[in-house]
Amino acid sequence: MPEPYYCKQEQLKIKKGNQGQLSILFLPFELGIHKCHVIFTDENVGEVQYTIIGKADLPEILDTFTGDCNSEEPFGFKKVLNFKNEKLEQARNQIAEKEKKEHKGKKDVNDNNSHLSTAHDNKKSSAASNNQPKDLSESKLFEIEISNPFFSGPNTITLHDLTAPKLLAQQAQARGTKGKNDTSDYTNQFNLFELNCNPAKPASYTCYVILKSLDRTDIRLYEYKLTAIPQKIKAQLEFRVPARESVTQNIPIQNNSSTEWKVVAHLNVEKGSFFSLANQTTQKTVKKDI
Repeated sequence: MPEPYYCKQEQLKIKKGNQGQLSILFLPFELGIHKCHVIFTDENVGEVQYTIIGKADLPEILDTFTGDCNSEEPFGFKKVLNFKNEKLEQARNQIAEKEKKEHKGKKDVNDNNSHLSTAHDNKKSSAASNNQPKDLSESKLFEIEISNPFFSGPNTITLHDLTAPKLLAQQAQARGTKGKNDTSDYTNQFNLFELNCNPAKPASYTCYVILKSLDRTDIRLYEYKLTAIPQKIKAQLEFRVPARESVTQNIPIQNNSSTEWKVVAHLNVEKGSFFSLANQTTQKTVKKDI
């Protein structure tokens, strides 16, 4: 991986009584603290050293996924994640472009406008470029961190390069086996990440999912937002009674399951309301339907 600090200047001239500026680029590829020592040397004056401390936090959110469901009902997100990290590729291209410009500048100085030397260096540069290691991996394993306890999902996920020749061949073979009229997407089985949520009550739930490659060079942050709405009203009761008199209404509960229920009643009343539970004990046993 490239170094987190980059400086294209090797010399800095400062006239008497003036100030100079040195531009240093901080582009970290790994989380954590990164230190850099900058030493200024002058034969007549001496040396002075600066220590630069940079901190790399989590990257920006790559994507945000939203959903809504009824409270107390499980909800699942199913999303296909990209194999390539676009922001990481942009950072790598930025470093590569700077190194290319720096190499070209040094080459122009050493060539002294010699066409023969230029051709020779270009040949060496092309050969060196061809020998540079490239990321040819067709899959990448990530560890997963989930921030909200109401959400659950796998601990790891393997993302595959869907443009790799092996996967393209498998996709073509699968389509040929299923027939030309089959429109199902064979690639949907790859890079699929499932995140489940069990909202306990009506509220907005936010979860951050962090993917970390094993070498910690590819860090991704996704945001999931779920809105849990109240359950729909099963029935509406209307009470009519003369002033200063009371009325009791029984609410039947039918248990059509094969197990016995323990039902607890909660009465949510507004301030100044005259409703109350008739029985002191709010828990009822509802036997199974025979």
